[in-house]
Amino acid sequence: MNGPIVSELKSGVLRIALKDPERRNAISLEMLEALAEALQAAEQTPDARVVLLHAHGAAFSAGMDLKRVDLGDAEVAERFAARLASVYRNLQRIPLPVLCAVDGPAMGGAVGLVLAADLIFAGPSARFALSETRIGLVPALVSVVARRRLTAGKLKALAVSGTTVDASEAYRLGMVDFLAEQSALREAEDFARKLLRENSGEAITRTKRFLSGSEPADLDQELDRAQVEFRAAAASASARAGLAAFREKRPLNWGEPNEVGM
Repeated sequence: MNGPIVSELKSGVLRIALKDPERRNAISLEMLEALAEALQAAEQTPDARVVLLHAHGAAFSAGMDLKRVDLGDAEVAERFAARLASVYRNLQRIPLPVLCAVDGPAMGGAVGLVLAADLIFAGPSARFALSETRIGLVPALVSVVARRRLTAGKLKALAVSGTTVDASEAYRLGMVDFLAEQSALREAEDFARKLLRENSGEAITRTKRFLSGSEPADLDQELDRAQVEFRAAAASASARAGLAAFREKRPLNWGEPNEVGM
């Protein structure tokens, strides 16, 4: 299968992979649409009992594809925010258990893809950062998902600072469930096979549905509010300055008002 998302079903485990390694699996509208289709297909695949999300290449994902997603276009920004919110929602609500294997960095919106999973595995090369503020944006949508795992204080510290944390720190914070000695993907695959051997698939599905039903009923409202903030931030002077600096591959000193046009 060609495209930024590939799926493979084997022995009950449906592997869904981000496959655009040349762009470090940066998240484009095309990728979000393909991922949404893959998740919908997973629900309609009788032999699929576990979803395993992972990525090809050295990076899990560099986050939003700032070269192909023109946030200066209000319509594009609105579409991207809506698609990303929909994928986050679907990952959390799909009845199948979702495992995520992170090898390499996961940045910005990609952190939301990771944290929306039920069980998360991180390899030695895994890195995580809510890096939006460094380019003048706001990690609004990913924060809705991150609240499931991080305390309010820890989330605020990561979101405001854009600090990168390694796998060990992410485990300490509760962002990931398992640390792999070598490959997160290999460990997640082994865990998935064990999960299916030792547990009733129907019971797992019913358990996830029950626990998901116990989550705050205002998830949709939170994601809607986050989309509004995402669009507002994308239209701001800070975003214009940050995105211009990114495209021109030049450093930006946010401490110099004249430099950022503020």
